[in-house]
Amino acid sequence: MIDINKKLTAILVTLILIMFVIVSKDSFTSGEKKQGKEVPKKDIVSVFLNDKLLKFSQNPVVENKRVYVPTEEFAKEIGAKAKLKGSKKIIIKKDNKSLVINKKESTMITEDDKSISIKIINEGKESLLPIDIISKHFGFSISPLSNNSIKIYDKAHDIDEPKYKELKSEKVDATLSKEKEASTKTDKDAGKKIAYLTFDDGPNAITPQILDVLKEKNVKATFFMLGSSILEHGDTTKRISKEGHGMGVHSMTHQFKSVYASPESFLKEMTAANDALYAETGKKTTVLRAPYGSKPYMKQETRDLTAHLGYRIWDWNVDSRDSIKKNTTPDEVYNEVVNQTADKNKAVILFHDKEHTLKALPRIIDYLTSNGFEIRKIDKDLAPLNFWNDQR
Repeated sequence: MIDINKKLTAILVTLILIMFVIVSKDSFTSGEKKQGKEVPKKDIVSVFLNDKLLKFSQNPVVENKRVYVPTEEFAKEIGAKAKLKGSKKIIIKKDNKSLVINKKESTMITEDDKSISIKIINEGKESLLPIDIISKHFGFSISPLSNNSIKIYDKAHDIDEPKYKELKSEKVDATLSKEKEASTKTDKDAGKKIAYLTFDDGPNAITPQILDVLKEKNVKATFFMLGSSILEHGDTTKRISKEGHGMGVHSMTHQFKSVYASPESFLKEMTAANDALYAETGKKTTVLRAPYGSKPYMKQETRDLTAHLGYRIWDWNVDSRDSIKKNTTPDEVYNEVVNQTADKNKAVILFHDKEHTLKALPRIIDYLTSNGFEIRKIDKDLAPLNFWNDQR
C-alpha cells in the first residue's frame, strides 16, 4: 500500500512540474508579445530597385503589410552610407539627406531635426527598418506590397510623374522605332493561315505538362505570365524561355482595382511583372496582354503611355472559353477552337493553363495543322492584334 502511495505521489509531482513548465512558457511568450519582441512571419519578399532584384544576407520580413529590410545592405543599394554609432544608434547619409536611428527609443531624426516614431525589427545582429520610410526620405518612390513583391524607383525610372501627359498621339507615334513601324505597315504573311496559341495567368502546376505537349508536337506558344506566378514558378519560367516560346506580361497581380487605378498603375503592374521575368530569365519583353482584355479598360491615355514605353498590346480573336466555368470539358474547349477558327486565316487563340485545356491541346494542334494553319509564337516585331485596332 505504501509503495502504491509513493508511485501516485511521484506521478502527481511529475504532472505538476509539466503544467508549471507549460504555464511558464506561455507566460514568457505572451510577455515577449507585450514587449513587441514577437518575431514577424518570415514571408519571402522580392525587393526590386528599378530593374534589379535585390538580394540580402538576411531576408526581408513583412509585418502588417510593411516590409522591413537590413539597414546597411539596403542603404548601400540606394547609394547611401550607414554606420553604427555605439550599439544604440544608426546614421544613414546620402547627399544632403540624413537619418539618425535611435534603436532604443525607436525613433528617427531627420536632417532638419524632425522626429518620427518607427518600428525596428532586430534579427540577431541585424536591424531591419521599414523600406517605405527610408526609401521616401531619400527621394525614391515605392509601389505597394503585392504578392510578396515590392519595387522602389529612383526619379529616372519613376512613372508617377510621367511626361506622357504632355504628349499627343502623334508624338507618341514618333517614339516608335523604325523597325517597329515597318513591321506594322507590312504583312509578309498575307494570305497564309497562321495560329498563335496563347496562355494566360501562368505559369502554374499545369504549365510543365503543357510544355511537354508543345515539345512533343514541335510547336511554339506564347505565355502571358503574371509576375506573382513567375516568382512562384521560377523553374517553369526558365523552361519557357529556354525552349524558345514567346513570353509576354499579364500584370503583376491580375487585380482589377490595382491594375486599372490609373495609367501609371497599369504600367507599374506590367513593369513589375517584366522585372520578375528578367530576374528569372535574364530577358524582358515588350509584349503584353491586359487582364480581362484591353477593351474597354485601356483608355486612350493608358494606351498612349503603353506605346510610349515600347509595349505592344495583344488581345485575341478566338476564345477557347476554358476559364468560363469550373467544369469545362476538353471537348468543349476543342469545339470552341474549331468553330471559331473556321473562317479565319489569322487566329490568336486565348487559353489558360488549366487541366481541361491540357487534355484538349493535342487534338487542337492536330486540327490546326491538318487544316493548313502554321502555328507560331508572338514576338516583338509583329503588328499586334487587339480590340482597339491599335497597332503601335
